[in-house]
Order: sequence, then C-alpha cells, then structure tokens
Amino acid sequence: MKLWQKIVVGLGLFGAFVTVGWQVLQDDGIKITSDVLMVDVTTGDLFSYPIKKKHGSMIPEKNPDTGQYTLFPVYLDDDGAYYVADRYIGSFRDLEAEPAAVDPNSRRVTVSGNGV
Repeated sequence: MKLWQKIVVGLGLFGAFVTVGWQVLQDDGIKITSDVLMVDVTTGDLFSYPIKKKHGSMIPEKNPDTGQYTLFPVYLDDDGAYYVADRYIGSFRDLEAEPAAVDPNSRRVTVSGNGV
C-alpha cells in the first residue's frame, strides 16, 4: 500500500470515529419530566405534582390544599380539553367526595381555572 493510500484510509477512519463519537456524546434532546399535571376531580383545580424519584406517585394523589386524595393525572387533547385516562375512572368509586369536575362518560375535565 502506498503512503497516500494509507493517509486516505487513516483520514477515513478518523472521520468515522469523529462521527460516531459526535453521535454518542451529542445531547438527544430527550428530557424526563419531574412533574405530572394532575387535576382535583372534585373542583377542577390543576396541579403540577412532583414525581417522587424513589417511590413514584400514588393514584389518586393527595391534594396539598384539602388533604383529600382527589388528584388524578390529566392530559391535554388535540381539542384543547383536559381528560382523565380510562384506567383511572374506576378509582372514582373509592373517593371520599363526588368527582364533579369529570364527566364519567367522556372523561372530560371541567377545569376551574385555579391552580397551575
């Protein structure tokens, strides 16, 4: 192999290592949240609730204002409304208070405007 061929191969390998290193070390932009958006199903108040690192979160979670376990995770849908996921609706029967802010059929939340 001639000297110029060795230089070309060496530069090619160097470029490959730089490219792979760049891809491995580059920030991929994925951010893991430390909070979850929750709603008090009795009032419609929204809360940004911290996720506990060691133990996760309990559903329903305790409302810091009332002390009652009435906070459920919500998501914002494409129609601009908040909804409680299907899997949590069954937990409503164990609540101490009536979940008046959630339509049990559509799971749509009537947000009070208080909170977050």
